[in-house]
Amino acid sequence: MSVASFVEIVEKQNKKKTIIVSGTTEEWRLLLSQWNIGVLDVTYEVVNRFETEGIPESQLMQHKDPFDRLIIATALVHKMTLISADRKFPWWQRYRKLKLLYIE
Repeated sequence: MSVASFVEIVEKQNKKKTIIVSGTTEEWRLLLSQWNIGVLDVTYEVVNRFETEGIPESQLMQHKDPFDRLIIATALVHKMTLISADRKFPWWQRYRKLKLLYIE
């Protein structure tokens, strides 16, 4: 899991937008550890990918959410499958070869 996903979940909980699982960040860390889910840091390579592929050229695809772009960059760098219901992510699968498990 990208640390950007973790930060985005905490941010949404703080704004009371979405409550996926309530708890503190320490409780989240322990829960992820129990589920054997590692948290990937934002590395120079991820930031570089974020910069070079973070904003698509296509006018049809205006993905401005920096958290989403960081999550996508992390998946691309680590050659991991991204799981999402975001309607904008399939664009990245078609044009940036993102491995995506899209949930409708």
